[in-house]
Amino acid sequence: MALLVIVGLVWWWLPTLRGDSSKTDVAVVGDSFLWSAEREITNRIHEDGFSLVWAPEQASWCDAPAAVSTVVQADHPAIVVVSFSGEGTCGATPAAVRDQVAAAAGSARLIVVDNPAADPAAPVTPRASVVDAAQLLGPDGTLVQGCLWWDICGPDGQIAVRDGDDGLAASGQTRVARLIVAALR
Repeated sequence: MALLVIVGLVWWWLPTLRGDSSKTDVAVVGDSFLWSAEREITNRIHEDGFSLVWAPEQASWCDAPAAVSTVVQADHPAIVVVSFSGEGTCGATPAAVRDQVAAAAGSARLIVVDNPAADPAAPVTPRASVVDAAQLLGPDGTLVQGCLWWDICGPDGQIAVRDGDDGLAASGQTRVARLIVAALR
C-alpha cells in the first residue's frame, strides 16, 4: 500500500519536478501598439490556457532581432508574436531585418501582427503567420468601427477602436487580442 502511495505521489509531482510548468507557450515582442493592449492580450492568451511572457517594449523593427533572441534564449517559447510600426535605422533592409527576426525565433512559430500604422510595403518573412489588425481596426487613423457581436455599442452601431492620440481604445485592444489568440490556435 505504501508503494502505491509513493508511486501516486511521484506521478502527481513529476510534471513539477521536470519543470513542465516553467515552459513558456507565447512570447510577445513589440512596440507601443501591442504594449497598449498588454492587459487585454495577456488575459485573452491566459484564458486560452497559454503561458505568456512579454519582452521589454522596443522602438522599431531594428530592435526586434536582439529582443526576440533574448526572449527565446531566456524563456524558450513555442510561439513568438512580434509587431512594430517603425522600421528604425539599423543599416539593413526591411527584408533582411525580418529574416533576422525569423532566425532569432529559432524553432518557435513566428506570428507577425501587421500594425495598420506600418509601411504597407514592409515585407514579412515567408516563415511567419501574419495577423492583419486592420481587418478589425480599420486603416491607420480610423477612430470608430461598426460593432461586432461581442462589442457593447450605443444606438449608432459604432464603437471607438482608437483614442484621439491613435492609441488603442478598450474595444481596439480586445479586437487585437482576439486576432492574436485566433492565430495561436
